[in-house]
Amino acid sequence: MERILVNRLNSTRGMFFRETVINLYEAHSGNITTGEFDLMKTWLRTCVTTHKTCGNVPSSPWLPTRLVDVSDLSKPRLVLSKDIPMEEQAPSYVTLSHRWTDDIVRLTTDKIFEFQNRIPAETLCQTFLDAFTVASQLGVGYIWIDSLCILQDSDYAWKYESTEMGRIYQNGFCNIAATAASFGKEFSGLLLKDRKPTRRSSAAFRIPIHRSHEQLMRSALFTASCDKDFGESWKADVERSPLNSRGWVFQERYLSPRTIHFASSEVFWECMTTIRSESTNNLPIASYDKYARSVKWWGRASGYDLHPEPVFRYSQCSPWCSIVFRYSYCSLTRESDRLMALAGVAQSVASSRDSVPASAAAKYLAGLWEGDLPQSLVWIVDHSFPTGPCSRSDKYRAPTWSWTSLDFESAEVMSGGYLDTGRRVPVVQVVDTQVIPQDGFNEFGPLVGGRILISGRTYPLNLAELPETDILRDPFRLYVDNYPKPKDLETVADVCLPIYILERSEVSPPTVGCLLLKQDERLLSRENGAEPGIGYVRVGVIMVFFEETVWDSDSNRGSERDPPVPMP
Repeated sequence: MERILVNRLNSTRGMFFRETVINLYEAHSGNITTGEFDLMKTWLRTCVTTHKTCGNVPSSPWLPTRLVDVSDLSKPRLVLSKDIPMEEQAPSYVTLSHRWTDDIVRLTTDKIFEFQNRIPAETLCQTFLDAFTVASQLGVGYIWIDSLCILQDSDYAWKYESTEMGRIYQNGFCNIAATAASFGKEFSGLLLKDRKPTRRSSAAFRIPIHRSHEQLMRSALFTASCDKDFGESWKADVERSPLNSRGWVFQERYLSPRTIHFASSEVFWECMTTIRSESTNNLPIASYDKYARSVKWWGRASGYDLHPEPVFRYSQCSPWCSIVFRYSYCSLTRESDRLMALAGVAQSVASSRDSVPASAAAKYLAGLWEGDLPQSLVWIVDHSFPTGPCSRSDKYRAPTWSWTSLDFESAEVMSGGYLDTGRRVPVVQVVDTQVIPQDGFNEFGPLVGGRILISGRTYPLNLAELPETDILRDPFRLYVDNYPKPKDLETVADVCLPIYILERSEVSPPTVGCLLLKQDERLLSRENGAEPGIGYVRVGVIMVFFEETVWDSDSNRGSERDPPVPMP
């Protein structure tokens, strides 16, 4: 509990000062009790009723294909959503974010009828059992868990349900995140018995009280100290948790309107408006809203403008660049999921632009947006980040101009403001774009083909003549997609294609962002009245730094007379 002990009262120039000691609320150690569940329900009620950014509970009568009925904890059972009675709106359900293991219980065809009668509790890990309890305590009768609600031995079921993943988490009342849970029945699950909440240090300071209205004002020193403690706890327990290093969980956390994190020290609340924890619930909201700028904030609370100006500006990183940067940190069990694990987020961004749903700017291109071209083609994988090998996938899933075509465990994919800040002036023109979905209609999922036609000028380049350093000094900086970098650089690329000029200021020399391309054996047939061009694949990026302003953007800009450069 929070308490204020008054030591003495002084007066200075018409203002009273209290000498105080404040002991911050300390979360209860051990098992989560009724008090903590009441606190969670307060968070939920406040969010649903007062947070305009987060929105109310969806009223559309939509539910996932299957849910687990936990209204009777002694007999949890699988139900088909079409069999659930719906009145004016669909019943609420919660979702669970967790990490998979090989021995986790899965729904298979031979278990459907058994699970519809009763899901045997003795076969479930403690995390699932605790999630049932949390849902019940929050007053929600249904929960969606991927391994129990999706048929795991049906490719058709998986492909269908994976395309609905965005709707499943967006329409859920709340997401329960097993942020600190281990696996197996013998482990602790969500309701940790050995919780050790972070204790906030007591502090002594002077609080001014105006004589006119005697309004208590907290000191800046106290607020700064609390912010530091909370920020460190949030990063350690939530942001850097093993759960939030997973690619699929990134999407689940981003799309859920609100999430309760069951961390190792205490329970955290996260929505698009604020972040809370057991030990900070009684503190002023203004002190902690800055931490709400987490994964949920990027691209949602601020909105993502898919209409860049003719001269694309990156004074700050766009929300989508931030999303990609953060998502690339996360690892995937199967590299083939790289597009699907981000598909729900991309669909959310596309649908958020209701005024231009069919515009070219809203067209999604394997992790890029057509409205951001050509500048967004200049992305890099920062190999200074402690990552493993990085290479283009042997099995096709995306074009080479997309970062989703690469296999890596965890990396930093950077573009736009993450590379450098300034005014980007394109020197090429995008003639045409095309992606071919694997299933024929879902452009957000895996692809079987894709290309971009660009009108621009290519320049011959011999990388072997450049200085031999990992990251080259001025006037060049080289980023090869494959890592470790090939020893024989002469064979890596045939030409470079300037994409944009980065102008930092009127007096600073410009930087030119170029793609490294290697000729492809396939030739482009005559299209759009242009002469046949040579097909290229992307192999990297080279940034060229000029010592003085010598680059003429108008004379080097691609025009309709230049043959198109296709990149598959």
